[in-house]
Amino acid sequence: MAEGLFRHTVLEENLENFIECDSAGLIDYHVGNPPDSRAQRQMLTSGVDISGQRSRQISLADLSRFEYVIAMDRGHYRALQQLGNESTMSRIALMMDYTQGAENPEVPDQYYGETSGFVEVAEMLEPAIRGLIRTILIEHPPPKL
Repeated sequence: MAEGLFRHTVLEENLENFIECDSAGLIDYHVGNPPDSRAQRQMLTSGVDISGQRSRQISLADLSRFEYVIAMDRGHYRALQQLGNESTMSRIALMMDYTQGAENPEVPDQYYGETSGFVEVAEMLEPAIRGLIRTILIEHPPPKL
């Protein structure tokens, strides 16, 4: 959901030639699978089609390749820190760190939850993604044309 919404927002802001993104999981259990059908339905209500996305497992190379490595919860955050090394630690952050006044510091995993949880996650992700994009633009302003 986060990748799809992030890509959608980047396109809305005409930043697709400046910002790239990808998503990956910590384990290989769902590799090659599309997002949960409930997540796909929820994202379509916002006009975001994530049906073409496929799961993959994160690699050490991802931690070096990407400037920002965003974890959804503290468990993922710790696992990413363990996967990385001293030079990649500063790249890792929690998604909700980019939302001022967030009630919950973590994005809950709704895989085993109710369909309504996907609505909650989408509502949490939208301001966090906008905050992340603002941070990227402040820290790495696009070149002037």
